Amino acid sequence: MTRIFLCLLGLCLLLPCLNQNAFAATPTVNLKDFGATGDGVTDDGPAFQKALDALAGAGGGTLFVPDGKYVIATPVSKNFSGLASSITITGVESLTMPAPPTAPGDQLCLGLNLQTEIYPHTGFDQVAISISGLPNLVVRDIAFVGTAGVVTDAAVTLLLTDIDKAQLRHNEFYGLATLYPGGAIVKAVRTDLEISLSKFLGSTATSGFYIPVVENLEWRGITVTDTTFLDYGNRELFGKTGIAASIAWINIGNAAPPTNLSPRREVVLRNVFLDEGSFWGLSSLPYRYMPQSAPIDLIYVTGLVMNVSNFDQFGHNLYDARRVLIEKSRYGYSQNATAAVALRNIGNAILDKLECVADANHIFADGDTGRLAVINSTYAQLDSTAQNTVTINSPNADDDPVQYVRARFADALGREPDAAAHFYWSDRLLNCADAAACKQDTKQALDRYLATSPPSTFTISGRITDDNGAPLTGVTVTLSGSQSVATTTDANGNYVFMKLPTSGEYLLTASKSDSAFKFTTATFVTPDGNRTANLAPVLPKLLTMSYSDRAVALELTQFVTGPFPLTTTLLSDGRNRTRIILFGTDVGLLPGEDVEAITAEAVDAAQVRYPLRVEYVNTLPDLPTVYQIVVRLNRELEDSGEVLVSISVHGLTSNKVRIAIQP
Repeated sequence: MTRIFLCLLGLCLLLPCLNQNAFAATPTVNLKDFGATGDGVTDDGPAFQKALDALAGAGGGTLFVPDGKYVIATPVSKNFSGLASSITITGVESLTMPAPPTAPGDQLCLGLNLQTEIYPHTGFDQVAISISGLPNLVVRDIAFVGTAGVVTDAAVTLLLTDIDKAQLRHNEFYGLATLYPGGAIVKAVRTDLEISLSKFLGSTATSGFYIPVVENLEWRGITVTDTTFLDYGNRELFGKTGIAASIAWINIGNAAPPTNLSPRREVVLRNVFLDEGSFWGLSSLPYRYMPQSAPIDLIYVTGLVMNVSNFDQFGHNLYDARRVLIEKSRYGYSQNATAAVALRNIGNAILDKLECVADANHIFADGDTGRLAVINSTYAQLDSTAQNTVTINSPNADDDPVQYVRARFADALGREPDAAAHFYWSDRLLNCADAAACKQDTKQALDRYLATSPPSTFTISGRITDDNGAPLTGVTVTLSGSQSVATTTDANGNYVFMKLPTSGEYLLTASKSDSAFKFTTATFVTPDGNRTANLAPVLPKLLTMSYSDRAVALELTQFVTGPFPLTTTLLSDGRNRTRIILFGTDVGLLPGEDVEAITAEAVDAAQVRYPLRVEYVNTLPDLPTVYQIVVRLNRELEDSGEVLVSISVHGLTSNKVRIAIQP
């Protein structure tokens, strides 16, 4: 009994410590504790502001919003930069999930039974809720609801800025409207936005000012999954799509420049329903925005169903992306459409198993599009002036590269392929064309990759040092291949690239602005996990005879003032002090540098060092990668026999080459 009592006493003493240390860093606060009423009349904006201020003061945490109707008439804005790493705003949990995109309209229009509702009342030119400066933000189980008879509920209902990862999960945006230029219902700026299990019902903007429902500017990533965009809902407010049609349900604006920590600019839509009330369903318009967009790596759409509008327009209007993959999606309903999908200035597009029906039965690609492959799809007209257009129609599942890759991921890993992997392996198979051996090799490579149970992404990290192992700071490390991005080494010579798709091919190179030296390189093809690549300068190399350290050299006693071909014979006539012409590669001279950048020395058998004067350096006329280096021997070397000679450039020393000296 004594031991049990002491243990219980120890536990009682320990719990207060856990409460103070483990849980105090991420508190949960209740909005009503800050004066909110949730009565649908009182302005609860000030209470929201106080609650977010409190979470900032606590270094992060969760704001719980109880059931109720919370009016936001006073704008709420909080910049958490340097104050918190993670914030969650959550309402009362609901277990109601959205219907799949293939469901009929009477199911798609149903709400999520959310008991926590926010009513933006900030008007034409004011943002309702603005949150910025966070590594992580989660908003879930909240209904944002518009007010009947109000044309603009808020310029932007929810504005997210400079957030590394913003997740809007299981929310409803109902009957909201904005006609404010530059507005949106949800707007993400310099943010990686993820919307999942959500509903946009009866919400709208206006195409007159190119305003979408969901706007993404200087974006880092866009992911929308299991989400419905519908013209109407089943509340007493039927919807506001009668006010105007938004330019798009989802707009892809200008992409933010890639960084070593966020190198990929990718858009993913999975299992999304897009109704016909918007001008376009999905648009990619990076050219309209400043600053200039970084390249868009991939626009990936799967399992989408769309009612294309009757505005004589496109279901998807996509400009300026390196790659597009759309598969297993349906476009229909429309009685007046130009095309289901329009591609403009797309590098490489794959459309697989699309069902384009009703008047949305066209596919369009312009002459600035590099390659278009249309596979096992239903359409009435393919209007393509792409530089290369390929159509494949085959009942054999193995001849459909997109579905073959999908099936292999399901069989081997029990999941769908990630977007980057799906495009990479499908494209490799497409590039094989009719070459059976190529297809077989690629399928075997895919099987080897899947056998390792690879993660979707990986990290490359390493250290760059000089020839003595000392770290080199300020070295530019460039990644090319499947991703193009660069970074510089820190004070310890370290670098890192994160969030790279494992389905890809990568070349790592390095350079230093104050040096022309080359560095070693590293190559990775479909790695199964993180990789380390420690790089070092490529040292100057003096040429030697095969399988020997004896120098490839010429002796002369007259100074040579210009390049000469290798076939020239230079004989010593004894008139001048002897000089040696050495030959080397990777000398690494900067533009404009000459002999003053190079030093040389000889070492005899007794390890006595003799500095040598470098009198001339230049590349050979017919071999521009090979340098001729003229060094003058010291008189003290007359009786030294064999010596080892090396050169140094910018602090890097070459290999030692052997020469024999006789009086």
